[in-house]
Amino acid sequence: TAEHWGQIGDFVGGILNPALSFTAFLTLLYTLKIQSDELKEAREESRIAREDAKSSHKIQENQTKIFERQSFESAFFGLLNAHLKITENIKYLDSDNKLHAGREALAQIAKDHIPFNQISRGDFPERETTAFRARARSLIGKHQLEIGHYFRSLYQILKYIDSYGKSSLSPGKAKTLRELREQLSKD
Repeated sequence: TAEHWGQIGDFVGGILNPALSFTAFLTLLYTLKIQSDELKEAREESRIAREDAKSSHKIQENQTKIFERQSFESAFFGLLNAHLKITENIKYLDSDNKLHAGREALAQIAKDHIPFNQISRGDFPERETTAFRARARSLIGKHQLEIGHYFRSLYQILKYIDSYGKSSLSPGKAKTLRELREQLSKD
């Protein structure tokens, strides 16, 4: 009868409704647990990505510094090579009409015009300093063709080294000046 089926429906509904509600509640808790785990994983991946980005940035900075140093050294040695070629091309005819070339010409010009014996003794009173300056001006005036290009080239190299010293790589400045001095010293 209909009344009997109504009681069965109420019975099944009374049992099935709390069971389905409980199952839905358990499913909700399970979903929250999964989302919490995924959120933890996402945070960990984000932390790892930040650390990787920091280390990549440090690596990139180091590579940039290395590139800047290599670029500087390449330009420096190019300038130095040009300077050495200028030095090789210097010619000087001394008072005995003997032709000197390269470093020998520079040494002879210095020998003929600079009183090194007074300079090394420190015996250089004020009137001698004035005379020395006049002699230096005369030397530059007479031998502008021979040594002018040499000193302009040397000035450009020193200026380039000085500009390099203002960058983040300035500890290499002293080393570069030593390299330049080695190239300018006697063989």
